[in-house]
Amino acid sequence: MKIVMLVLAIFLSVLLLNSHLITAQDLQYYASKSTNSKSGLEVSGYKRVNLIIVFANEGIEIINPKDERIKAKSELRLRQAGLNPVLLKGREAFETVLFVRVNIVGTAFDVKLQYYRSVFFPVDNKLYSNFANTWERTVRGTHGLDSEFIIKRLDELFDVFLNDYLEANMK
Repeated sequence: MKIVMLVLAIFLSVLLLNSHLITAQDLQYYASKSTNSKSGLEVSGYKRVNLIIVFANEGIEIINPKDERIKAKSELRLRQAGLNPVLLKGREAFETVLFVRVNIVGTAFDVKLQYYRSVFFPVDNKLYSNFANTWERTVRGTHGLDSEFIIKRLDELFDVFLNDYLEANMK
């Protein structure tokens, strides 16, 4: 028993004394990952796409494409690309998320896709991380009282996102 305790004590002291080596390896790993990123969309487990959908309509009720329609279009487009959309609700933990934002104010609209992920960066032998927007596209305009026009703009943004996302992850 004394030998086991002695070996454990030596192992822990070596580990604690050499923690900077472990950190250096982590720094090197994350630095190499970040320098290889070309789009900010590269993730492990890319098939799962966490979604948060934000819909705001201020003013004209006749042009309301509804939360359900935006949700259905978003999930459908991801499934068509062979991805697994997971609609986040509440305070679930996640490492990546695709925000789908549709805002309608009067006769104007704004449709935005934003991809957020954890990013890591080394500074002076310390590893820092943050949750950052690494990809974003927006379409703005007037809708002419046609909710399908807004859904088509959302569909076009998904074309761009899916092309970039799959290109970054299917290597």
